[in-house]
Amino acid sequence: NAIDSGSITQGWVLSLTVSNLTCCDGSLNVADLGVAQAASPATLYAGGNVTITLTVTNSGPDPAGFVTVTNALPAALTLISAGVSQGNCANTGLEVAWAVGHLDSGAAASLTLHAITPVAGVFTNVARVASVTADSVSLNNISAAILSVATDPTGSGNITNFINQPVTSNTAPVLAAVADRVIH
Repeated sequence: NAIDSGSITQGWVLSLTVSNLTCCDGSLNVADLGVAQAASPATLYAGGNVTITLTVTNSGPDPAGFVTVTNALPAALTLISAGVSQGNCANTGLEVAWAVGHLDSGAAASLTLHAITPVAGVFTNVARVASVTADSVSLNNISAAILSVATDPTGSGNITNFINQPVTSNTAPVLAAVADRVIH
């Protein structure tokens, strides 16, 4: 990475960061980014808390630059907080945007979301990873977790986690939880 900065009149400062995305032979770097998620606790009830942990990985062969993850929280959840192992994140409404930054080949980073589940129902949390670096396997760039929230402690509030299920389009997956199975 190279950094160049300078001053502009009236106190403004301009800083540019550029990344060398080509290797020594002039070819573009290629990474294999993936995103997975897990939710806990295993049993959810209306009014309770849920923790959703997103893990982004780079299986290489090259480093990935300007890695970003977007997470679309279900409308029924209320975000309490978010924490990252690297980079920074911000939320706008129900979308959490995580700027991971640089991710070496073989490296991983995580985002932990804490939310309240105010109502009962079945909800889908969707996460997507992207980068300016070419990605050799795009099917693992999106993941979905289905959260089943019961109305009371005697109900079945188990989280049905369908982690790393490939999604074959760039739109949100259409998933239905029926008898603990996913129908695509």
